[in-house]
Amino acid sequence: MTTDTPPNIEVFQDLTLWLGQHTSNDVRDALAAQAAAPWRHAPEREQQEAHQDEGEYFAFERQKQDDLPKIGLVLWKERNELRVTNLVPITSGQLSIQQYNRALTEFKTLIADPVASHLGLKIVLTKQWETLTDWMSSGTADLLRRFSAMANKSTGSSHPSDRARWFAFIIAAHKEQVQATDRIKQWLIDVEHWHPERAVDLIIEYEYGLELLLQYEQQRY
Repeated sequence: MTTDTPPNIEVFQDLTLWLGQHTSNDVRDALAAQAAAPWRHAPEREQQEAHQDEGEYFAFERQKQDDLPKIGLVLWKERNELRVTNLVPITSGQLSIQQYNRALTEFKTLIADPVASHLGLKIVLTKQWETLTDWMSSGTADLLRRFSAMANKSTGSSHPSDRARWFAFIIAAHKEQVQATDRIKQWLIDVEHWHPERAVDLIIEYEYGLELLLQYEQQRY
């Protein structure tokens, strides 16, 4: 007997390193000392970031290798943690989700993990794969699945019956304060095979619906 596994989508991962009792400069120096090819510490990029915004930024670069372009990675200090806030190609273009996660995981494995182990720091890499119930309750997820399964994918929510099911999902999402617009759009496209343009239309309606319900509640109280 087999059980159905809910379909997952690959999402951009996040990497956070808690400083503990150490200063951010101590951790930065340890990360810089640990960096080895194809990675290097990039202090010149830290100066560029400092000119653009306030705060502490620690920058690294990965040289072009395999199918990955030359990449810049930035750690930003927020309260007592360092978080990867930027990981992009240095020249042009953008990374796919797979390329992004691969580069981030490599940085964690080669550089961040040994430093965290040596200094006794907590490090967390978020999940690579998620499903609807990572962002909303099972009941609200069922409403979204029901809408998607029964809707005419060429017309979106224009049919009255489809619109009623779509509004039921939006109302439930509002009650739970669900946002996750990028995740929902990706799920509609990758799992439910909506055309990207129709998925964008639905997300615009979703965001508008949430804002309308929020404004209504604020005016009532």
